[in-house]
Amino acid sequence: MTQYQIHNQDLAPLFATQTEVAMADIDKFLIERFKINNEKLSYLRYKLVKEGLLERTGYKKYSIRKNRTSYIPDLTPKEKKIFNTIKTNKPYLNICVWRTSILNEFTRHQVGKFMIMVEVERVGVEAVFDLLRDKYSNVFLTPTDKEIDFYISALDEAIVIVSLVSEAPTQVIDGIETITIEKVLVDILTDDKLYQTFQSERSRIIHEANTKYIINKNTLLRYAGRRKKREFIEQKFQSVIAQEYIEK
Repeated sequence: MTQYQIHNQDLAPLFATQTEVAMADIDKFLIERFKINNEKLSYLRYKLVKEGLLERTGYKKYSIRKNRTSYIPDLTPKEKKIFNTIKTNKPYLNICVWRTSILNEFTRHQVGKFMIMVEVERVGVEAVFDLLRDKYSNVFLTPTDKEIDFYISALDEAIVIVSLVSEAPTQVIDGIETITIEKVLVDILTDDKLYQTFQSERSRIIHEANTKYIINKNTLLRYAGRRKKREFIEQKFQSVIAQEYIEK
């Protein structure tokens, strides 16, 4: 079906003021351009994705492919050791381990003080705290604002144990359960105090992440809903994306 030829510039008008469009808008564009019936639509959508012109970003949602890749955070030997220590002693606990230094990839100002985040299902947070404080220094359990301001912020590195939100989107890298791009974005937008170091660059972080990596908007908003911040997160993303187009 060589008659159905589409190029990036053909799709550009669809994305003139937004980075994501609904499947219905893609279908309307294809019907108007090729005068085809509904039977050909699924084939042409498949063709656009296969040829790398479009990518799926959620349920019936598409964006222009920008050579974005899946997000894989860096894990140091220390995070791996902490994860394996917990799993060896508490094999049935759901945990997620990551380091806030991964956010330096998205920020203008490079932060030199980090937290190793150890997120544990609620029933096991105290047991994990007892386990890790016997092996490491500067371990904090669900820190208060005072502990963040007077202790954690003064340390080059701290291990922070918090509850893992149920159904949080995680991924397994080299056998270690860690964060996804959707989770890290929701977390830094939700936990103002805990991630206060990055608050002045939240918009930049969203922009850089959206430029470099595939973000599943359904996953993002579902997790935001679990954190009771769906409307706020959705508005924040929309405002950042709108500003990108104003600046072009």
